[in-house]
Amino acid sequence: MNVHTPTEDKIDDIKDRFHEELEHVSDKFPKYPMKILLRDFNAKVGREDIFKPTIGNESLHEICNDNGVRVVYFATSKNLTVKSTIFPHCNIHKFTWTSPDRKIHNHIYRILNWDNLNNIRHETSRNFSNKMREYVKDKIDELAMNSKNKNIGDLYRGINDFKRGYQPSSNLDENGDVLADSHNILNRWRNNYSQLLNVYRISDVRQTEIHTAEP
Repeated sequence: MNVHTPTEDKIDDIKDRFHEELEHVSDKFPKYPMKILLRDFNAKVGREDIFKPTIGNESLHEICNDNGVRVVYFATSKNLTVKSTIFPHCNIHKFTWTSPDRKIHNHIYRILNWDNLNNIRHETSRNFSNKMREYVKDKIDELAMNSKNKNIGDLYRGINDFKRGYQPSSNLDENGDVLADSHNILNRWRNNYSQLLNVYRISDVRQTEIHTAEP
C-alpha cells in the first residue's frame, strides 16, 4: 500500500483522521502472506529502545518526531516492522529529503512490512510431508503390483527408485515430462514462483491510495 502522510506541522486532528483511515483500510486488506506499506510517511523514526523490536538501530535519527511515534504505534498494533530502520547503510544513503540549501537531511520515507515466515515454513514442510507420504504409498502399491505380475525389470527399477527416496523436482512440465531445454526450465521455475508468491489473481488485488495531505 502506498502511503502519503500529512506533514509534521499539520494539526493533530488532521493526523488523527488520516491514521484512522489508514487503520481502516489496512484492516480491510485480504490475509496475504506478506503486507508492505511504503512511501512518504513524513516520519522521523529514531532508535529508542522502548520501541524495539518494531524498529531497529539503523535509522538516521536518534529520536522519533510526532509522526514517527504515530508510525511506530501503528506498526506495533498491526505486527509490522519498520524495515527501513533494520538494515545498515551509510548515512548518505539514508537521506530521503534534503532542504533546498542542502544543509538539512531527513529520513522520512518508510517501509513497513509483515511476513509470517514461520507460517510459510510450516506450510511448506506440511506440503512436502504430504507429497512424500503420497510417493511412498504409490511406490509400495507399484512394487506390489509388479511383484504379483512377475514384472522383474519394472520391480528392479522400482526398488532402485524407492531406495533413492522422494526427489521433488520443478524441471517437469504439467504432464510430468522432463524439461531438457534451458528456456523451458526457466519458464517452469518462473511459473512455480508466480504460483507461490501470487496467492491471489491480479484481478483480486486492488490498489488503494489515501490522500489527505495537501500537495
